[in-house]
Amino acid sequence: MSPDVISPIISPSREQEPNAVGLSLTKMHGEIEDAVARTADRGDANLHYFDGLSMFGEDLVQDYLPAQVHPNGDGYEIMGRNFSNVVFKKITVPGV
Repeated sequence: MSPDVISPIISPSREQEPNAVGLSLTKMHGEIEDAVARTADRGDANLHYFDGLSMFGEDLVQDYLPAQVHPNGDGYEIMGRNFSNVVFKKITVPGV
């Protein structure tokens, strides 16, 4: 199975607010994507980056992110379906 990296899902209050080490979620998305791209550029064709916002983004906040941090039960189900749709379309598992 290929190694995969998924950036964080949305958390509205943390998107622009820097944490203790100066990273906001917006900056973190970019840093993670860049690190994966640089690794792939050095020959790792099996490492994939997936944007967490494509699995749980702004369109789901109002109904499924009640505390603005973690999804509710329905939100986790939606995120799981989106994960399947996004990730399983890109990766291949030998023998499956």
